[in-house]
Amino acid sequence: LDAQKNLYLDGEAITEDELRIAIQAAKKESAEKKASGAEHDVICLIGADHSVSHGDVVHIIDLVKQEGVSKFAINIDPQKDNTSTKNEEQ
Repeated sequence: LDAQKNLYLDGEAITEDELRIAIQAAKKESAEKKASGAEHDVICLIGADHSVSHGDVVHIIDLVKQEGVSKFAINIDPQKDNTSTKNEEQ
């Protein structure tokens, strides 16, 4: 999710309905790979701009879970620490 709450999958802007379809397609592909003996799970990586509310991130987590994905990770982009810059300037 970006700061304007736009949703992206692999760098492409999508809607929530398109995300659901993409998850369903990934689950189908995963099931086919598992049927042929391969070990394959659908895992979602969820990232959001630091200005996005906790509730909006939880909404996306809930959407992913509703589609049957139980493995997901949250991408954390720590805010820059300005103290090191200040210390270097002194």
